[in-house]
Amino acid sequence: MEESKKTGTISVLGAASLGVGSMVGAGIFALLGEAGAIAGTATYLSFLIGGIVALSSGYSYAKLGSKFPSSGGVIEYLFRGFGKNTLSASFSVLFLIASIISMSMVSKTFGSYARSLITVEPSKLLENGFTSLIVIIFVGLNFVGSKVVSKAESVIVIIKLIILLTFMVAGLDYVNWNEFSTTGYPAATNIFGSLAITYFAYTGFSVITNTAGDMANPSKQLPKAIFLAIGFTIILYVGLSLVVFGNLSVSDVIKYKETALAEAAMPIFGTIGFVVISIAALLSTSSSLNANMFSVLNMSKQESQEGEISVLFMRKIWKQGTDGLLIIAIIILLMANFLDLTAIASLGSIATLLVTMTVHIGHYKIINETKASKAGVLFAIFSNLAAVVLFFAYIIKQGQTTTLVMISVLLLFCFLFERFYLKKKIQ
Repeated sequence: MEESKKTGTISVLGAASLGVGSMVGAGIFALLGEAGAIAGTATYLSFLIGGIVALSSGYSYAKLGSKFPSSGGVIEYLFRGFGKNTLSASFSVLFLIASIISMSMVSKTFGSYARSLITVEPSKLLENGFTSLIVIIFVGLNFVGSKVVSKAESVIVIIKLIILLTFMVAGLDYVNWNEFSTTGYPAATNIFGSLAITYFAYTGFSVITNTAGDMANPSKQLPKAIFLAIGFTIILYVGLSLVVFGNLSVSDVIKYKETALAEAAMPIFGTIGFVVISIAALLSTSSSLNANMFSVLNMSKQESQEGEISVLFMRKIWKQGTDGLLIIAIIILLMANFLDLTAIASLGSIATLLVTMTVHIGHYKIINETKASKAGVLFAIFSNLAAVVLFFAYIIKQGQTTTLVMISVLLLFCFLFERFYLKKKIQ
């Protein structure tokens, strides 16, 4: 009854558009090459399966968002499922860190594409220079509270989608379909092992849940918006994967991993195609970094208010800038300049999957409140768990001990920090 009285300011299409804009961001530019290095010509299958996992998570999030409409999103759902304790607080902090890792990946991708427009020769100095520059620019914008970039967000999304859809449709005519013979596929463990990477490219759908409070009937509209956004993105990602691997060899995709999408445009449109796709990447990464920085700042403020992290994150030091903004910027700069894209993508992917799976477990505990399907939520839990296990199995098989150690240290840090910090506050 209460829902019918609401004045809906956001439609299903409007909410879905927001989700698509968030998902089809830096992820596809940065992660296509990373996934390709693992899954080879079967990368399109990895994006398809990753999309199915995202749909299962989308269902669970839709039910949570309908019942508990809040700008807190994931953090709110963790508290609802587990209460305010060390577990929920630890995973809230892990989610905050995962978002910062994502921004590191975005800024590093900007640096790679910016460098590629200047020289074809690899140059860490140029890449790191452009990477640092874009972070500093958006930190500065957030300090002065500029709304110029946010107002241009919708325009950037439209331009980006037009470019990518045109590239996909035109590129399919040039695809060498023989490249997708199953005889050339890597082992199934590789295809499934890349799931954590491809799923990471869909995680932007969670922003749609923040629109629930502005819908006339969120219980019906929110699931439609989430499924529409993820469904469209699956088609786009699978199509782009086919175009890239149908025009470039796997070795070339690995060689140009950080700019693979632009390199794939060369055989179809020539140099102009490379330039246009690179510009789309720069626009996309810029808007994504701006949106994520705004989101992470709000998230850090909320966690500070909840007592999960220091009030330092809320203290203003100049205009709209806070100590928290500086701390976040320093972490981004350190990660983007001293870790490679593979390490950043792996760390961000697994952290996001672990948080999402925990949200679903918490959802199952309160499933009587959300009226969700038990089978649907259980599928979300186990599909995320499968992606986590398969990813760990892959990196162990590949001997990627550094990634394993970083993930373990990150988890340990979150739990020990919250255990110590919350206990200290209580005393």
